[in-house]
Amino acid sequence: MPTIHFHNVHLLLIAQQAARRAVSDAARPNALTDDALVAIIMSATAAEAFINELADYLKVDRNVQGDPVRTPKFLACADLVKEVEDAHGAVTLKYLVASLALSGRTFDTSASPFQDFAELIKLRNAIVHLKPGNTVGSKKTDALAIRGLAHSAQTYQMSWLDRLQTPECAAWAVTTARNIMLGILALAPDDYETSALDPLDFLKKQLRDHPGFAKT
Repeated sequence: MPTIHFHNVHLLLIAQQAARRAVSDAARPNALTDDALVAIIMSATAAEAFINELADYLKVDRNVQGDPVRTPKFLACADLVKEVEDAHGAVTLKYLVASLALSGRTFDTSASPFQDFAELIKLRNAIVHLKPGNTVGSKKTDALAIRGLAHSAQTYQMSWLDRLQTPECAAWAVTTARNIMLGILALAPDDYETSALDPLDFLKKQLRDHPGFAKT
């Protein structure tokens, strides 16, 4: 079986480190924590890497003679994510089809963990595709400000990008990405065809138990 390297946890740890730097940086008077932007972008990137790497892992051994055969739900998940990828579909759609394949129903789009995840992706896209007249970033930042995660436009006369630069927003981004990733893993079926071992056990342990995610 080919070697599969998972990078999504590493990317999320980079976001976590940025979030921690944002906490330290916030001690400066009137600080805008640049690392909050790093945390947002890297958290969204980690979540996208996770679903792509997961799909590749679940399908890699289907044509390798002698290797275990994945449960049909795993193979359906891999196929649907690949179809979305080939059609240049949104990363949020990948998570929806993956949840459908694994559990028979999609994530509730109006509740956590998916609702926050969709907001994170929209915010990441607004940041990396900055252009005049695009109001998505402003609207998403206003919504975060209502939750006490970003600076309020009424209090701070700054652009929406500057208002995102808080340690609270950085922590929200990391938590949001981690929750959606764990949410997918929680849906994985336990009716494995050839082994009592959980083939996703390594990923679950990394995301749940890695010391880099411990609260400080």
